[in-house]
Amino acid sequence: MAFVGSGFVGGPVGGHRGCCVCSRRKIGRLAVRMEADVENEKAVENPLAPAVDNTKMFEAASKQDVSAIDDALDEGADATATDPNGRSILHYVAAIGAVPTITTLLEKGAEIDAQDVTGLTPLHMAAGYARQGTVEYLLDQGADPSIQNGQSQTAFDLVELLLSKEPEKKFFMKNKKHENLSNIRLMLRSVTKLVQDQSTQEDSKDNPVAAPTNEGSA
Repeated sequence: MAFVGSGFVGGPVGGHRGCCVCSRRKIGRLAVRMEADVENEKAVENPLAPAVDNTKMFEAASKQDVSAIDDALDEGADATATDPNGRSILHYVAAIGAVPTITTLLEKGAEIDAQDVTGLTPLHMAAGYARQGTVEYLLDQGADPSIQNGQSQTAFDLVELLLSKEPEKKFFMKNKKHENLSNIRLMLRSVTKLVQDQSTQEDSKDNPVAAPTNEGSA
């Protein structure tokens, strides 16, 4: 707050020594000015406050440190920020499989279908890392399974490729990653078919086919 005035307000003012009326006016004006200063101070951002550094958030993401990511977001990190490869923090968190943090990011404005420089979306990332629960959550939140990456692959196509390279069993035991990828494939296939059916229905409404009639027949 800026310092206002100086000296003793109740003392001599403008040569009117001991004038109560003048003193009251002076006190009133001072009070108004002080109140205005307080309001201005609240409205102006502190120029000495440190700028938020999104680097901390991305460093935490590279270490899969979800707690540090949450802390960075609480401190004001930008939920829509991207790294030099155009990859958003949502891409990283989807790959990690941290659904609560994904919820926070979406609430803070993160784009669910954002694509990095290779065309990957958070759904691609979650599917590629076999995060079954995360894939389900992203789809529930409206992620588009039809988006293709730079190699013309949807998330479903990516899972198909990974499944072809992932053994069903490891050391005579069920391979959990293969199982998750299989479930994700079924999930993506089901949702993709649903989206395609809805699109077909909308196209039918826009281009109705006239039903045949018997008009003119004997």
